Amino acid sequence: MDTSDTQAGGAGRDGQGRLAANGLVLDLRDETATLDGARLELRGKPLRLLALLMERAPVLVTKSEIIDAVWDGMSVSDAVMTTAVREIRIALGDDARAPRWVMTAHGRGYRFIPALETDQAAATPSAFAGASAAATSEGAHTLTYRPARSGRISPRLAVLGVLGCLLVVMAAAIGMSALGSRPAAAPEKSVAILTFETLSDDGDSRWFADGLAEEISAALARTPDLRVASRQASLPLESEPGTSLNVLGEALNVAHLVTGTVRREGDRVRVTVSLVEAGSGLQRWADTYDRDFTDILDLQGDIAAHVATVLDTALDPEALQAMVDSGTRSIAAYEAYLRAQAAITEFNRTGDSMSWAAALPLLDRARSIDPGFAEAHALSALVFRYLNTPSLVMAPNALTGEAYRQAYSQRMNAAIEAARDPVQAAAYRAVRDMELFDLDTARDALEAYLEERPNDTDYWFHYSNTLVMLGNHDEALEVVRRLDRTLPATDLENRAPLIQHARKARDYALAADIGRRALAVDPFHSVTLIEIHLALLAIGAIEEAASVNARIQESSLGVFAKLFSDIYQVCASGDGARARELGQTFLNEPRARMQGYYMHRILGEPEAAYDRLRDLDTPGVPGRLREMLFDPPFDARQMPHLARAVEAAGGRIVAPMEPPVFCPDGA
Repeated sequence: MDTSDTQAGGAGRDGQGRLAANGLVLDLRDETATLDGARLELRGKPLRLLALLMERAPVLVTKSEIIDAVWDGMSVSDAVMTTAVREIRIALGDDARAPRWVMTAHGRGYRFIPALETDQAAATPSAFAGASAAATSEGAHTLTYRPARSGRISPRLAVLGVLGCLLVVMAAAIGMSALGSRPAAAPEKSVAILTFETLSDDGDSRWFADGLAEEISAALARTPDLRVASRQASLPLESEPGTSLNVLGEALNVAHLVTGTVRREGDRVRVTVSLVEAGSGLQRWADTYDRDFTDILDLQGDIAAHVATVLDTALDPEALQAMVDSGTRSIAAYEAYLRAQAAITEFNRTGDSMSWAAALPLLDRARSIDPGFAEAHALSALVFRYLNTPSLVMAPNALTGEAYRQAYSQRMNAAIEAARDPVQAAAYRAVRDMELFDLDTARDALEAYLEERPNDTDYWFHYSNTLVMLGNHDEALEVVRRLDRTLPATDLENRAPLIQHARKARDYALAADIGRRALAVDPFHSVTLIEIHLALLAIGAIEEAASVNARIQESSLGVFAKLFSDIYQVCASGDGARARELGQTFLNEPRARMQGYYMHRILGEPEAAYDRLRDLDTPGVPGRLREMLFDPPFDARQMPHLARAVEAAGGRIVAPMEPPVFCPDGA
């Protein structure tokens, strides 16, 4: 920090290197703050942030300006900034609901409220933030913050560099020639939980090892300033034989890895766990836990708490204790829950729907043993939802209509009632309200949750979907761009749906760009192929789409996915008659409502297309028809009950886009 005596007094300074307002005095030279003469317990980033806000008063300071000035342009979450503001409020006795010192501009930044007691016109560099004066169009001066950096690149270029270098790492891992560029450093507070190795001879410890890794990952994900790599992203990388920790760390863009082994012998469990630096392989922390099986409730929490402490996260003691709490004190309920988690992990590994279906009775057992086990209720609702989704055909005699809504609500209401804290309750409430089409309420709950847990990718996807259904496509697009910046390039399990979310937000060019980068990591990732194909056709990249379609036809995707990919491709090539021939099965089958709608639309027959859906347009909460709101060319005005439901939910109906593929010459 530059505290040279040659610096003149800055904006709001008294000539002695101090900022003052309403009894608050910041001494920029010795980095102290007092209020009415009493020393405040403020230091480090909160003190720098307060100085920045006072320097700029009464101007609003945006979040990006704060990150540049206080965190030197590092990639930090909003929650870290919120924590610093909270420390300022506590020190000043300020109330966020009725602020006297710092006002929050939701989603934009912060503003210092009181007027400073010295001349605001003398704008010179701040000792806290290295600010420089820049002339405005009116001739006045405003502070532009440019933190001193020793050879550091801008945050925007750093993001692009990380993406490019991650592709290089993956190319080397699969035997392609490396380009030789050096990857940008991963955030220091970042970690991936790798699969625990089982050393037991009985073969019945896999469920425990998988469940333990999932629960440690989930616990750490609640930490606001720690980035935790998706377990789905790490699973395929771990399966590559001989992959080093260094390559794993670079591919997942994390600085640390948690590895471990599990051995169970009778009623005893031994877990050995290590936290290592991915780049150097140095061990930051390690421990061995010898426990009775009846003590496993605290095991995942103990491990997660140690990792969070070693990485110096922002959790206070109360939050740390909440993170450690598993949600149940019943060994039997916890074992059933871990076995269900392992079944879901197996589904993620293999795609076998039987593994997914096996999770539901285990979760129902956990819920029955401990009705206060919130996580078991919520996870059972998720599994129940997918098993009863008609388009997935994962369960015989799937529930629909009011019967489904009541059964689903019962599970989620139990989760909300048993939630361990208001933040978790907000998450459960958001998911329930979105499923029941109470969209305005769901949006508020999602915003409240993501303010506290900004690294939860699943809930950002929920938020994007909610915004699209409300008709707020521009806001949904900002969510997509945020995830595009933060998700590792190799996290195809999340990047594949991100392509779809870009299309939902009506940006086909961005969808194609995300898809191209994903295919550079894995040219045959089936879900990525199906998601990018339509985006490529929409932007006129017909030949590139044809190459993607060829790979789709060779993939393990379902027959309908392959057929529609072929139909779109021949239609985009101008052969409407062939498109009609390929889709004749859907045109001839009245029960194929969705497929028939798309076929008629492709062939330029809009009236026939909407006629296929009219039976689905019923009063009340929309059923399958809500899916059409994610389709940019769909005109919700053609479905009056759906349109009224959107408006009743707090949304608006927006004009449809032109279809991405359209070949009306298929007579």
